[in-house]
Amino acid sequence: MNKDDLIAYTELFIKCESEEYIPSPQVYSPLYVRLYNALLSQDEPELLSVDDIASLPESTLEDINNRSTNSFDRYLMANYISPFELSYPLPLPEEDLNYQRLNQYLCLRYNKTSQESDSFNTDRAFKDVLSLFPIKHRDTFGSKDNKKYRSSFFKLLTLNYKLSRVNEKWKDHARRAPLSNSTHYHMDTIIAFNGLDSEVSKQASATFMTLYYELDQSSPDGDSQSSRNIVVIPSALNLIDFSVRDGLVEKWCEGLDYEERHEETVGSIRQRITSIETQVQYNDPHHNFCDVLRTAILCNSHYNKLLAKREFEDTIYKDDECEQVFRSLLKDMSWYAKPLERAELTALIMESIPCIKETLLNNSFNEQIWSIANHLKPQLIDRMPSLSDSAAYNLSVLFVVLCKRKFPRIRGSLQGANRPYSLWKALKDGHSKVNSESLNLWEYESVYRPSLLHMMELVSLLVIWKSDKTINRFDQFVQLRREILDTQIIVNDALDGEHHSHVIKLANALTLQKEPLVNSRNEPVFERFWKKSDPKIRSLSKHMAEHLKRKSLRWPS
Repeated sequence: MNKDDLIAYTELFIKCESEEYIPSPQVYSPLYVRLYNALLSQDEPELLSVDDIASLPESTLEDINNRSTNSFDRYLMANYISPFELSYPLPLPEEDLNYQRLNQYLCLRYNKTSQESDSFNTDRAFKDVLSLFPIKHRDTFGSKDNKKYRSSFFKLLTLNYKLSRVNEKWKDHARRAPLSNSTHYHMDTIIAFNGLDSEVSKQASATFMTLYYELDQSSPDGDSQSSRNIVVIPSALNLIDFSVRDGLVEKWCEGLDYEERHEETVGSIRQRITSIETQVQYNDPHHNFCDVLRTAILCNSHYNKLLAKREFEDTIYKDDECEQVFRSLLKDMSWYAKPLERAELTALIMESIPCIKETLLNNSFNEQIWSIANHLKPQLIDRMPSLSDSAAYNLSVLFVVLCKRKFPRIRGSLQGANRPYSLWKALKDGHSKVNSESLNLWEYESVYRPSLLHMMELVSLLVIWKSDKTINRFDQFVQLRREILDTQIIVNDALDGEHHSHVIKLANALTLQKEPLVNSRNEPVFERFWKKSDPKIRSLSKHMAEHLKRKSLRWPS
């Protein structure tokens, strides 16, 4: 495979049944979806690199017929062919567990230029992939001579070579960033991988998703280890962040000083982390390897997002024009929480921000503003779940008006394209795509810039906190936001290396402590995940039933 072939391969993993980019991992990989869609239609599924199953090597056909246990494993073996591949579901034979054999395979399959075994810097490559793991697990997995995980590491080294051909810096998006290096993690490259017209963002997304799904494809379902639940980790971490934010605001309003707020918030969460019991046993070393790494890269990505948010906020608060807009909102706008007709809302916005009136025709906002706000509303509720529908809509309209009339161009800090962009133009472009392609609500995040959505959250928080007298001055707003982000980073750091079940249990406990669910069978983490991932299937049990039904389908005959 040459570089163009590898790029096309990785881009397969950022699409889900369509040409739309997916903003976070879905329950099953695109290859899984491709296989079972074909089988349900009684078609032969398309293979990645050969015309049909008859074209496969005889040794591969023998393995498929004699050693695979289910249709998806058979499909993976037909697609990946070699045990050196991470997604190949069987371990490497003992005779292949050496770097010379690995080097030969990379030369044969991926056009590695030198066949000399010393051309492959094994020490550097090993340390590179080991850096993806949490520090607390590196001693367990970190010995090159540890035979227990040797097959898994050889497979990961193959993937590392493949992805490095696409983007040499791909691991920067999957490993945990050092605090001292946060300026290298930018909003529109890190916060959400989406369909921006940037090859940098596209490559970051494609390589990250390829790593996630190859790990996912190669490991068992892991019912006793709840491995299918790893995909909900981003939802769990979001709920933990919300708990930190809301808890700090409550303590701020109670008049506690910084040390007291920090001690109570971080101390209580750390106590909960240690009190949660999670005992999981793995009989399959590769399964353990994949679960730890899949969990780690999702946690790393979230942690890097927090660093990027902090860097982004530090930058915009120092921008004089942005600061002027924020200061213009430092007034009582308690009307934001009320159900309002369009005329009422328009009048209240013009009253709160008088200069807006000068730019309007007939003292009214055009239909485009209302339509864009309607698209943004679920995104705001997603970030601030306690908001009522009316409040979220009113705040979204206010934000859209500010983007059109007040906010200057901002830097989303796309690596390789670090130019200011117009919030209003970005809103119009996203709105146009949503309308033309009939996207679902959960897909909106893939077309609106992450920095833009974060600006909407900041505007909304400023209006809410000023109206309920949480803050009175702009410097207080900046201080509270910085304290929230710093604390979220500390809490996320404390979770580094925890089992995925542990993180999910913590998120459920913190959320239920604040907002107990009534008449709901699902836990808060899963409620959030299904709402964002697939609104048609609202429970894991229903999805697992569908999964088991698919597993009974056989291929090839």
